[in-house]
Amino acid sequence: MSGGEDEVTFRFESPGIRVEFEGPESFVEAQIVILRDRVLRELAAAGRDVAPSAADAPAASGTGAEPAGAGAAAAEAPAPAAPRVPTLAEFHGRARSREGRGALQETILIVAYYLREVQSRADFSISDIADRFAVIAVTPPSNLANTLGMMKRKQQFFEAGHGRGRYALTDKGAAYVRRLIGAQQ
Repeated sequence: MSGGEDEVTFRFESPGIRVEFEGPESFVEAQIVILRDRVLRELAAAGRDVAPSAADAPAASGTGAEPAGAGAAAAEAPAPAAPRVPTLAEFHGRARSREGRGALQETILIVAYYLREVQSRADFSISDIADRFAVIAVTPPSNLANTLGMMKRKQQFFEAGHGRGRYALTDKGAAYVRRLIGAQQ
C-alpha cells in the first residue's frame, strides 16, 4: 500500500445494527467520529442524556478483534482515547479531490459534508461556505451562489435548507464526499 498508512477494519454489532468501516486508519477514525457524533445527536434529540467518555469510544484495529497475544493484559490496559475530531483544514487536506476543473465544487461538497457530519449542522448559508473557504485558504468561486444553485439543480448534491438562502447536503452529495475520503492514500 502506498502512503504508508495501515489498512484497518472497525466492526460493531448490536441488536438491530451492524457497522463496518475498512480502509486507511485516518479514514476509519474519521468515520468512527462521524458515527459517534450522529449517535449522540440522535440520543440528544430523543431526550437521552448521554455523556461520552474516552472509555466508551471504539478503537480501530487491523481485524476488528482483539490483537493477537493481547490476552488478559489487554483487559487490564486503559481504553484508548477517542479519535480526535479533525479540523476543517485537516479534513479538507485528507480528502482526495481534484485539481483544476471541478476542484472548487468538490471543495464546496467537502465543506458541506464537514458542516453536516462533524459539526452536526442540518443546513448552511452561502456565507457559511464562503467563511469556511477562508479557513482552508482556498479562494471561493467568483459567484458562489450560482455555483451552489447549479450543484443543487443539475447535480442534485444539495436541496433546500430550512429557510430562504439555505442549503442542505443530499445523501448523493454525502456519498460523493465519502468516496473522496475513502480514496485517500
